[in-house]
Amino acid sequence: MMQVVNRSGAIAASAALVAIVVGAFPVEAAAGTFDGRWVLVQRMTSSVAVPVVGDVEATTTVVSLHDLVDEDGRLQGEGKICRFEIDSGSDLVETIVPKAFRRAMPAPTIDAVLEVEDGVVKLRQPKRTVVVGAKLDDIQGEALPTKSSDPRVFDQDSDEKPGVTIRVEGLVSGDMYIVQRSWTRFDGAFLKDGSFGGRLSFANEQVVLGSTSPFLGDPPKSRPVAAKSWFRIARLSEEATCKEARSVADSYL
Repeated sequence: MMQVVNRSGAIAASAALVAIVVGAFPVEAAAGTFDGRWVLVQRMTSSVAVPVVGDVEATTTVVSLHDLVDEDGRLQGEGKICRFEIDSGSDLVETIVPKAFRRAMPAPTIDAVLEVEDGVVKLRQPKRTVVVGAKLDDIQGEALPTKSSDPRVFDQDSDEKPGVTIRVEGLVSGDMYIVQRSWTRFDGAFLKDGSFGGRLSFANEQVVLGSTSPFLGDPPKSRPVAAKSWFRIARLSEEATCKEARSVADSYL
């Protein structure tokens, strides 16, 4: 049985009751139950074929702080990035995300549907697509630019280089100027510890417009590792800052 969580139904349980009984027997939650400040932790794991090194598992971790509103069967709220890290999966290669790149990223957004299925509050966020380094009319279907001279390319991180800049250090070191399209999708549930969590599906597409090294060309082939990609949304105090958000995120990482 499926029920959208909103004010119009006969929904009356308190947030504390929801946290205790989820997964044990039918759960209901009044609109507003999940209002407040939350931390979103995203962990994306990819299998990457790195030349010379071989196949490695790279992880991208994004921690963001959100003020969420729970109404009309949706959980919504923009946030700000508190941590953005890439672990290349090898001591021989390190990917560095400059502060300018992080500042240029669009504000992270939660816009998820809440439903009750078989007594459990489910959270599902459909595919959300983000493009950095280029302005596309059709962000999902339009091909990414392949040349810095393409008028769709712009200096999004304001460093006087096309697209956005990331740095690679290790066997080969240098800056890469890229455009990137990525999407994520959440499919999870409210858990007994009072957080939401579940599967994170994702994909990334990247084009290198230029670099400071002739050895930094097209990015290596990669594929998502579904079993090691997940999200968590945990409640914080109303006064929590990025410092507290990162601390809570560490407990899950």
